[in-house]
Amino acid sequence: MLPALISETEAAGGDDREACSVRAPVYDTAAALLHRVGETSLAWTAADRALAAAEQSGRPELTAVQAYRLTYVIAGRKHPAEALELAMSASTPELRPLARRAGVV
Repeated sequence: MLPALISETEAAGGDDREACSVRAPVYDTAAALLHRVGETSLAWTAADRALAAAEQSGRPELTAVQAYRLTYVIAGRKHPAEALELAMSASTPELRPLARRAGVV
C-alpha cells in the first residue's frame, strides 16, 4: 500500500510547492514505518526525501518536522554527531517565532 501511495504521489505532481507539501508527509510516513521495522537504510532515504520535499514546499514548519524525522533516523543509526548537526541547522530564524508561540523557547 505504501509503495503505491509513494508512486501515486510522485506521479501526481511536479516540484511545485503544493505537490511538495503533500509529498513530504508521505515520505515521512514511509520513513517512520521503515524505521519501526528495522529498515534503517531505507528509512534514512525516505526521511531525506521528506526533508527535500519539505524544503521545496517553502513551509518552515513542515521542514522542521522533516528535519526531526531525519535526525531521529540518523541518531537511531548510531550517528549522533550528524544528528546533532542536522538538528542545530534546522533551528532557523523563520522557525523561532513559531517555537515561541508554541511555548518551546
